[in-house]
Amino acid sequence: MGGLSVFLLLGTMTVFFYFLIIIFLVVIVSMIVTYTFESIALMRMGKNLGYKKPILAWIPFYNKYLLGKVAGNKPLGIILWIVDMGIFISFIGYRTVATYQEIFWGTFFLGVFVSFIMNILLSHKIYAKFVGKRADIYTVLGVITFGFLRPIFLFMIRNKKESEEIESNL
Repeated sequence: MGGLSVFLLLGTMTVFFYFLIIIFLVVIVSMIVTYTFESIALMRMGKNLGYKKPILAWIPFYNKYLLGKVAGNKPLGIILWIVDMGIFISFIGYRTVATYQEIFWGTFFLGVFVSFIMNILLSHKIYAKFVGKRADIYTVLGVITFGFLRPIFLFMIRNKKESEEIESNL
């Protein structure tokens, strides 16, 4: 009987381990996909708005400043840049200094929450700038999907003109 329970426990642990690996891979792939879509969108929007070096949208952390610049709110973009750097530093700090884990995890999760809110706010400003009335729908869908659709929506509107220009041409 003891051998059967060990066999069952090892099988359960193996399935759980594979489940964790699959979740990890899905998260990594989704991060790569969203970063790619957001960078392409910011690069194209920067080019359309006449920025000198839109290729800088591919630089991690700096693209958050560019998100604020495209949205017309540079200070919020700078704050988002600082918050994202803080998230990165707190994660690195957790991995190197194991004595104050609660402080690092608290900082990490607070930073992720603040970053999520600020990304949604800046994206909403961009949606409002380029698609007008549908901005609220894009924002709600972005929040419901925990930010996964946000860069995809930015990618979708990357070639649009500002809504005031569109309305004035009608």
